[in-house]
Amino acid sequence: MLKDVLTNNLEVVFCGTAKGEASATKGYYYAGPGNKFYGILHKVGFTPHRLEPKDCYGVNQFKIGLTDLVHTEFGNDSDITEELYLCIMEYICSGDEMRYERYGESYSKQLFSNLLRSEHIPFNLFIPLRNDLDFAKIVFNKLLSNTIKDIFRIKIEFAPSPKEKYLNDRTSFDTYIEYTHMDGSSGILGIEVKYTEQGYPLKRKSTEEIQIKDKESKYWSTTKKSGLFKIGVDEKLIQDDYRQIWRNHILGESISQVDNTKHFTSITIYPEGNTHINEALAEYQGFLISQDRVLGITYEEYLSTLTEFSPSRRFRHWIDYLQKRYIVD
Repeated sequence: MLKDVLTNNLEVVFCGTAKGEASATKGYYYAGPGNKFYGILHKVGFTPHRLEPKDCYGVNQFKIGLTDLVHTEFGNDSDITEELYLCIMEYICSGDEMRYERYGESYSKQLFSNLLRSEHIPFNLFIPLRNDLDFAKIVFNKLLSNTIKDIFRIKIEFAPSPKEKYLNDRTSFDTYIEYTHMDGSSGILGIEVKYTEQGYPLKRKSTEEIQIKDKESKYWSTTKKSGLFKIGVDEKLIQDDYRQIWRNHILGESISQVDNTKHFTSITIYPEGNTHINEALAEYQGFLISQDRVLGITYEEYLSTLTEFSPSRRFRHWIDYLQKRYIVD
């Protein structure tokens, strides 16, 4: 177990979810060979020079603290047990501060993994539903017009494996839900979470660019095989405003094609105030012969549905937290 590097009068505390394998082995925070943490600390001015992982226990002198939410496990966030996720969620809902009485004094820290970014928001929006899959089913049936018989798995940051069978890249869903359809067949929901994000430029020489330029790539073969796109829209699909919507859509289509999953819906969840995403989704749906496999849901719609069917005070406490955290009045 890594010791917390905490003291009084800190200016910032970096709180990870759990230590990675390299950190657990070496006994230092952010010790993986490709981890850029200490270089970034120096680059943005937190430290006067670049530290090494072995220097982590001396960072208090720079008014920096280090800790993790989970001290009993290590590995990728996706490897952490459901029970611990629920404990973390209890912490998140309890407020922005956590008290450490075992130090003889109370130390508070901000939740590093609770930033207003689409990498962190899915955790808060969906992980608690794992604790009551019937509640999850009711919520998504309201949003999807009663198509779900049972939900049996909710995953965060999911990419199918091996990648070569699917899109042959690292495209992943922020949240991935597996369910049984009312007709008895299998179904999946692939969810992309947005906050203030808009479109993004295509990175030169990236796997994405290579796939786009290769008309025989998985991107294009999946698109063609789906039979869902109107003729003449190929050049529109690769534009900055639509490209990520398209990639998430065809990731799900590739899973449907490879795994023989009958039902798939690509969902983008975003704040009502993000008009860019709202408009881009509507325009993208216009590229499709049938629009029922691509859906936009606002945070406001989602939270309203959670509130309508909340089964307990514990869940209402969570929903109140989400409302305060993500909705701007």
